[in-house]
Amino acid sequence: MRLKSFEEIRQDNGEAKRRFLKTELSLVSTFIDLARGRYQRGNRRDGDESKTSAREAIAAVRRFIGTAELSPAVTALFARRCDELERAIATVTDRHQSRPL
Repeated sequence: MRLKSFEEIRQDNGEAKRRFLKTELSLVSTFIDLARGRYQRGNRRDGDESKTSAREAIAAVRRFIGTAELSPAVTALFARRCDELERAIATVTDRHQSRPL
């Protein structure tokens, strides 16, 4: 069995980081979809919880991007995706909120 070179290990590590970020951003999309569905069913508490989870996951991704030693292009790609998801979160609202009489 051949031992991996430092460069191969570094490349594997970079790929693992990119996969982690892609997975985490996919999870954010899932939280947004959950929030939307929960609000549509009138479940405000769980909708709010899903939105909070989405925001926390984006914050975690942004922290990780800052320490992941990714290329500038990859860093910019993930940062743009975070921006897109934050805008998506902002559009998810509870349409069943109680309104003043």
